[in-house]
Amino acid sequence: MNDELAQSNAREGERIGRLAVEAGLADLELSDHELLTGFGKLRELAIAGEFKSSAAKPLPSPRRAQAPPPSASQTGGQRSAA
Repeated sequence: MNDELAQSNAREGERIGRLAVEAGLADLELSDHELLTGFGKLRELAIAGEFKSSAAKPLPSPRRAQAPPPSASQTGGQRSAA
């Protein structure tokens, strides 16, 4: 019985992990504590039925983390003459 539970937990963990990556969470620099807190909030929303009212709405595409513009030290300190 414990083996079945362990296998079930592993499958669910892989499923949730894949979905988190698809949602763009892997692109964010978050600690385990921050992720766990976010998952807890997600659980609260699910229990409150917040997802059922939005089930017909398409999911937004995940935003990829964008690199900040290069600083002057990265570009050699040159400025354009505009």
